[in-house]
Amino acid sequence: MIPASSSAPGALIPVPQPGPKPSSMHELNPGPHPGPGERHRLSGGFTLVEVLVAASLFLLLAVFVAQMVGSISAGSASSTKRLSADDEARMILDRMQGDFASMVQRADADPEFLEASGNDSFFFISQSPAFSTNSSTNNSQMALIGYMVTNGGLARYSMGYGWDQLTFLTNGANGGTYDLSTNIDNANFATNFIGPSVFRMEMALLIKPGSTNISGGTTNGNNVFYQSTTNTRNGIRDVAGVVVAIGILDQTSRKIVLGDAITNLASVSYFPDFTSTGIPVSRWISNLPTVSISGLPAAAKSQIRVYQRYFPLSQ
Repeated sequence: MIPASSSAPGALIPVPQPGPKPSSMHELNPGPHPGPGERHRLSGGFTLVEVLVAASLFLLLAVFVAQMVGSISAGSASSTKRLSADDEARMILDRMQGDFASMVQRADADPEFLEASGNDSFFFISQSPAFSTNSSTNNSQMALIGYMVTNGGLARYSMGYGWDQLTFLTNGANGGTYDLSTNIDNANFATNFIGPSVFRMEMALLIKPGSTNISGGTTNGNNVFYQSTTNTRNGIRDVAGVVVAIGILDQTSRKIVLGDAITNLASVSYFPDFTSTGIPVSRWISNLPTVSISGLPAAAKSQIRVYQRYFPLSQ
């Protein structure tokens, strides 16, 4: 063949022929072939070690979430119990405040504030609305009101009367025939279990300075008038106000309490009676960690709540 540079006009120029095509990708990039493990990795799977590590991490995460959910649930349950006790105490004390605000303060309408070792009780005449079975006093102008802890809770008694029922207005302490506390169980009384979670109630009267106290002396501090044939209460006109303290264990916590633990919980060993300086509520609270009663588990003991309110009496 004649070279193109020196060929004559019209001469043919040879064209190079293409070679054989590569048979595979490896022939384009020659090198060592992948082994069995590398061939498996190229297919997108995981090794046994990777699966075990992932499973362990998932298990740890599940345990952490379960503990967090359990802690939140326990905190929520405790808050619910506290709110339940707060709501019940508020309702009770508000009801008492209304009754005390309407108390009849007359010399012939002495109340009875009965001090006892443990739970106290009190009964008085108030212009609060109440039910009466007597058709002539269905729309009563006044009522006998009583508060007493019984059957593991606080009961409020009420019975409507009219102003013309004077025999009712004088109790046994001043020579009358009607004793408020001993007649409270009469079938005509309406009973409202106002505080089913209350296990302890203590009251004290704030006496006006210079007043005669129960022992016949002069008081400048707290004291309590109670049923007595030798000391009159002068229609509670010497009393500046009433202090009431209550202890509450909510209904949910009571479900795990056994036997007579609720009754024993009211012991003065843990919740002492009033003293000359008032109701020792601070001791009630400080004694809570020391409460040890058979049938009262720690979970229930931790939910005990203490409340106190002062009710001034208008003169």
